[in-house]
Amino acid sequence: MIGLFRSKPAIAPTGAAAHSAGLPHGMTELTTDALPPLYEFNDIVVMPTQSEEGMVAKAGPIWPDWDGAATVRHRRHHHAVDSRPQDPGALASIEILDGSAAWGGHAVDHFGHWLAEHSTRLLHLAILASADSQVLFTLPNGVRANMLPAFFWQTLAWYGIDAERVRFVTKPLRVAHLYAAPMAELWAGAAPTEAYLNALEGRAVDQLGQTNPEGTLYVTRDGVAAGGAGHNAGESYLASCLKHLGVTVLHPESRPLTDQLRAYASADQLIFSEGSALHGRQLIGRMAQHIVVLNRRKQTRIAKDALQPRCTRLTYCDVTHDELNVYFRDGRPWPVRALSLYDVSALLEQLDYVGMQLAEIWDQTAFEAARDADIRRWIKLRFEQRRPLDVQKSVSAIREVLERNNLAHLASALPNPVAVF
Repeated sequence: MIGLFRSKPAIAPTGAAAHSAGLPHGMTELTTDALPPLYEFNDIVVMPTQSEEGMVAKAGPIWPDWDGAATVRHRRHHHAVDSRPQDPGALASIEILDGSAAWGGHAVDHFGHWLAEHSTRLLHLAILASADSQVLFTLPNGVRANMLPAFFWQTLAWYGIDAERVRFVTKPLRVAHLYAAPMAELWAGAAPTEAYLNALEGRAVDQLGQTNPEGTLYVTRDGVAAGGAGHNAGESYLASCLKHLGVTVLHPESRPLTDQLRAYASADQLIFSEGSALHGRQLIGRMAQHIVVLNRRKQTRIAKDALQPRCTRLTYCDVTHDELNVYFRDGRPWPVRALSLYDVSALLEQLDYVGMQLAEIWDQTAFEAARDADIRRWIKLRFEQRRPLDVQKSVSAIREVLERNNLAHLASALPNPVAVF
């Protein structure tokens, strides 16, 4: 199969027109024939982060008509989910920016949320906003600019925004002219527009050149296991088997963003272990490609609305049947750190369906050794980290999962709740 990238960018910043009739107070619309409008606001205050919950910040521009400005606010499932920042007050020190700026959004340090929602204004800004406009971002509480992960800066470079244009809002800032783009993609529940996919494809050609996809790429989460992030017990053994079958195995956390995207664009079939890495695929447009997601959580369909328009075939495989988890003192589980347990029969059957005949080389004894080692390491890491866990509940819940999966021999790795704290 060959990629569907266009030979040149499909969107160009030509002939923007402005109007404001029928818009909420304070909004002017800059339009093109293809992309959604870019909005301009005059004399607007942009606030640093005041609070944050679930990657949604109480921060950023105080839109002159808050309820009417839902188009440019932070949205999920078609609905605005952010809260209006508090006014700076008459005595607050307000910095002044006399020129123009563009609203970039909230610079979260979570790879998946950053790419899937918080970065989705940037291509629009790179195409339509003035090249000399500063791009404004807010930071999570306790995070300084020099603490942001490399993928933040690499995403800006991918979209064509120079790092020198970035300004982080750490004090109230009054901006003479602020441009704002709608989020081009939402966290869930909405497909990207054809115009946006066209623009992404043009950007991919600029960055990667023409591609001729072939072969299968497996994007593993095994590399995050050492840090205790959520993953699959025994995944290193699965990756080694796939590699034996000629599959290329990618540890995305070890590669720059452009290298990850080049690998994705070079594969005829792309298999992801469910996780944040698959959101990187959103930076590329449509391709004649089969995308397979091996679920860590049963029945999840992560990024379905984003991935489906970008490929010719999308398959989700339910290959786990249980998970180990710990609990906070308020009773909440910690699902992003859960350790999933493969249903080996389902794993082999469903990978066979997508062309990976693992049964012929699968060594159950070797898999179980890798699985057990992962479980022991995960338990050690989870209880080493001084988080406000309900240790008694966590130990009890893990012991129950181990017993019902014939893994009681691993219970000796669990701590004595009394001795932990």
